Amino acid sequence: MVAAESYLFEAIENRVKYPAKVFLASIDHSGFHWHYEYELILVLKGKVLVNFDQKPVILEAGDILLVNSRAVHEIYRIEEADNICLFIQINQNLFNDFRDANQTYRFYLNSKLDTLKPKRGFEHFVHMAAQIGLAAIDKNETTPYRIKGMLYLFIADLYQYAAYDIYQRASEAAEHENMEILMNIIEYIQIQYRDKNVLKNLYKEVGMSEKSVYRLLKVNIGYSAKDLVLARKLDMAKYMLKYTDKPISFIVDECGFSSANSFYRTFKMILNITPNDYRKYGIVLKDNQEIKGYLGFSKTEGILLLENIVQGR
Repeated sequence: MVAAESYLFEAIENRVKYPAKVFLASIDHSGFHWHYEYELILVLKGKVLVNFDQKPVILEAGDILLVNSRAVHEIYRIEEADNICLFIQINQNLFNDFRDANQTYRFYLNSKLDTLKPKRGFEHFVHMAAQIGLAAIDKNETTPYRIKGMLYLFIADLYQYAAYDIYQRASEAAEHENMEILMNIIEYIQIQYRDKNVLKNLYKEVGMSEKSVYRLLKVNIGYSAKDLVLARKLDMAKYMLKYTDKPISFIVDECGFSSANSFYRTFKMILNITPNDYRKYGIVLKDNQEIKGYLGFSKTEGILLLENIVQGR
């Protein structure tokens, strides 16, 4: 899922027969990315850390989180113990089928939050997600109809029971232009992040002021240009810590950090783990370059965990 030259935007291929991608996975590290789809994460076993809205959240078995459309986020395991997660990536257009297509909705569904709890409780959404997961595994001629129906029910309950904000979209032409500029900004940062003048040069490259770039990024993906530069540096540092034997001093220079102290301080503050510990936990994958984001796991165990939720065990 993440590679040495990973791109921040992730294109998700939805199922032809229903507008979502539903799958079980054991996550190692996804890297910072964003997509148009709303992504529901249900942890069935172990722990994972989801870094989004610039706030890391540790999800444990039974926790559920909805990552909104276009929200920059990162997922990785924080312990050597295995994890199994259910991912449901829902096409954003499904949210506009019966609503104003010029509006976008930002939902608050995070079982780790003490505030903004849904009116029917998180257990209700956990149960619905598990039902969708089982339906996607049980493939037959009725599967597409069942999943699409369940997705509509899930979205209806989000609107009815979960807290959300509404944002007005720009016109289609303006939004297309904004997306083009947005991708240019992200691509420039992906390539030039090591340059100490990357932001100053970025504004010249796209022909926009610092404030205009800030507003464009904040509205669309919730991060500033400075945040994206730092995210890119950290993403590359994590890749090098996990998949190479390069010393920390080399990684500091290669990833564009001003000093080793700055690197250690920033890494620990944002990721809640030291670079050395991150390398220690990831060393088991160093020699397997085919493994970038997902790990092997027992699908049978994942199905059993979903069945336990649905049956209330």
